[in-house]
Amino acid sequence: KRVHQRLVQSGDELERDEIFRSLWREAGDAKMPQAEIDHSFGILQEKLQLPLSVSSRKGKMVRFPGWFRIAASYLIPVLLLSVSAYLYRESHLAQPENVQLMSHFVPHGKRDMLILPDSSRVWLNAGSTLFYPASFTGSIRQVYLSGEGYFEIQKKDCPFIVHSKAVDIEVLGTRFNLMSYNDSDRIYTTLEEGSVCVRLNNVQRTTYHLSPNEQLVYQAGSGKAEIRQVVSADYSDWREG
Repeated sequence: KRVHQRLVQSGDELERDEIFRSLWREAGDAKMPQAEIDHSFGILQEKLQLPLSVSSRKGKMVRFPGWFRIAASYLIPVLLLSVSAYLYRESHLAQPENVQLMSHFVPHGKRDMLILPDSSRVWLNAGSTLFYPASFTGSIRQVYLSGEGYFEIQKKDCPFIVHSKAVDIEVLGTRFNLMSYNDSDRIYTTLEEGSVCVRLNNVQRTTYHLSPNEQLVYQAGSGKAEIRQVVSADYSDWREG
């Protein structure tokens, strides 16, 4: 919240621009794998509503210079941060002032459980952080997870959405485990009870529906996704050590 407030307030433009220039200089001539460049550029194309580089309706390919693709991949974090600041400002003005964003961090070597404002329960594994509102308002309940968490969601009329770095999980009432650490390329969504809708944050916004004892493994770097049959309890026993 403080970061966003600093970004949107006037009077700090020179300092903010210098920070962005520093980030750009630090990027230097770093090389990215071509698959990551294509994936990042595809995200930018979608956000800017540019013609996609995949086959169009007429079957032609729309291509851009290589330097533009690489530059775009470096600019994406800055672009997303700027868009995030704008969305924060707009949403903050529309929300009641008494709705606060809470965070719960679990250090390495520990586990913890917390109860959300809607009485849903979340177990957090070591090195995990959960962001959630002090009270759920509106037609959607939303939280953000970095790390691993086991969710026991109370069934309500409004959907519950868990956001992570590369997938969004939407449920009404269910039990599932999500492992999405920032330093890992793979994201594991394991359903124990009920049903979940897993939406990938790729260009196509691909959606998967899981049944109990199914696990979706998504590799963010390559874009590959696989559904496995598993024993769901094996992936949530960490709660008991």
